[in-house]
Amino acid sequence: MDGDATSFELLKATGLLTAPSISELSIGGASGASGFRGMIDEVRAFSRKVTDDEVSRLGGGNPIRTIIDLPENERTDEQTEKLARYVLRQTDPGFEKLQATIDEQQSVLDGITKSISTTMVMSERDEPRKTFVFPSGTYQTKGEEVSPGTPSVLHSMTSEMPPNRLGLAHWIVDKRNPLTARVTVNRIWALFFGSPLVATVEDFGTRGSLPSHPKLLDWLAVEFIESGWDVKHLVKLITTSRTYQQSSNQMVSERPFPLYSSFPRQRLTAETIRDAAISNGGLLVDRIGGSSVYPYHPRGLWKEVSFNPRDFTAQIYIQGRGEDLYRRSMYTFWKRTVPPPELAVFDAVNRETCVARRPVTNTPMQALVLMNSPTHVESARGLANQLLRMELSQDERLSRLFRIVVSRPILDAELLVLTTLLDSQLKAFKRDQTAAQALLDFGESNVIGTIDVTELAAWTVVCSTVMMTDEALYKP
Repeated sequence: MDGDATSFELLKATGLLTAPSISELSIGGASGASGFRGMIDEVRAFSRKVTDDEVSRLGGGNPIRTIIDLPENERTDEQTEKLARYVLRQTDPGFEKLQATIDEQQSVLDGITKSISTTMVMSERDEPRKTFVFPSGTYQTKGEEVSPGTPSVLHSMTSEMPPNRLGLAHWIVDKRNPLTARVTVNRIWALFFGSPLVATVEDFGTRGSLPSHPKLLDWLAVEFIESGWDVKHLVKLITTSRTYQQSSNQMVSERPFPLYSSFPRQRLTAETIRDAAISNGGLLVDRIGGSSVYPYHPRGLWKEVSFNPRDFTAQIYIQGRGEDLYRRSMYTFWKRTVPPPELAVFDAVNRETCVARRPVTNTPMQALVLMNSPTHVESARGLANQLLRMELSQDERLSRLFRIVVSRPILDAELLVLTTLLDSQLKAFKRDQTAAQALLDFGESNVIGTIDVTELAAWTVVCSTVMMTDEALYKP
C-alpha cells in the first residue's frame, strides 16, 4: 500500500464489533450480502517480477534518488548494492536473464532446504536463568540461589569448563572422571561376552556389584581414553583377544564371577534372531533407510488397547506387503503399549523406560514362535527352496544346511538324525498332500521354481528344525 508491502490476513465469520482494528485498509461484508461493490484505479500488469524499488516508485517514492543524494562514503553496503543492481538493470540487457537464472536456482535450493526435517534444539542463554531452592517444595517461596555444579564426591570442574552444557560434556569425558570410561567399556564388554565385568551394568554406585576383574576393567578404560574414545578400536581390541576367540566348551564349574576360561554362552537378541532367520531364508531386504514398516502381527491385537482412531494416531494396525515384511527389525514400527509380540517373546524391552541390559528368559512360548510364526515358517521354506534348487545329493544338501545356519560341518550323528527326520516327513506329507500344500501357502512369499510339493514341505520342516537349535540361537 502506497508503495510498501502490506501484510494480508483473511478473517472468516468475524463479527464487525469483534474484528480487530486494522489501521491501513480492510474490506468485508455481512453474510449473505452481495459482496464488495467498488472500483479499482490504476491497474498495471508486468511481464516480469517487479522489484521493491519499482513498487515504491509506483507509489510515489524514489528510493534510488534517495541513495544517489547521499555522499558515497555515507552509503551502507546494502544501499551500494541496491544502486549497482539498478544501474545494471538499466544498462545491461543480459542482467535480467542472469538474475532470473539465479532466482530459479535459489528457488530449487529453497525447496531442498524446506524438504529437510527440522527439530527443536536448545541454546544457552546470554544471561543464565536464576535458580533458587524452594523450601518445602513451595514454588511461591524462593530460598537460597544456587548455581550449576557437579557432585562434590567426584572431581570438580576446572576454570576452562564453562558452567553450561558444554562444560558438563567436558567434565563427563575428563580423564579424572572415574565412571564414564569404565561404564562404557563394561557395557561394550557385556555385548560381546554376555556377562559384564561389573554385574550391575546400570549401577556403579554404592549399591552396585564389585568388578570381577578390576584390573582388566581399569586397563580397558585407560585404553579407551587414550585411543580418543574410539569405540571401533575398543571393539577390535575385544574381538581379536584370545579370551573372545576361545571355545564355548565349559572347562570349569560355573561361578558367580567366571574367569573366562571359555567363551560365555549367550542367546542372540530378539531382533538378531528374526533377522538371521530371514537372512538364512533368502528373504532379507538389505536396503538401508526409509520409513517404518509393519511386518506380521497377530490380528486384532492393537484393537484391544486402541482409542478412537479419529482422535489418536497408531490405533489400527495395517500389515505391510511385499518387501515391508522382510526388512530388518530395526525398521519395525514400535508402539510402546503393544510392542511386536514376536520380539517381546524373546525379551525385547517395551521401550517405555531406558534399560542398560535385557532380561534373558527361556519359555515354551519362544519355541512356539519359532515353529509357527509366519516369519520363521517362511524363512525355513525359503531356505528349503534354495537347497532343493542346488544340484546336490541329499547328504550334501544337509551338510550345506548346517553350513548356512550354524556355520560348521555336520557331524555323522547329526546327519543320521536329520536323514531320519526327512524320511519321516516325506512319508507324512505323501499321505497328507493337503497339509503339505497348506505349509507352502503359509505367508506371502512365493516359491521359486517348480519343486515337488511333498519334497519342499518335508525339507521345510528339516530346515525349521535346524534353525531352532541352540547353535542357531546362541553365540557359539
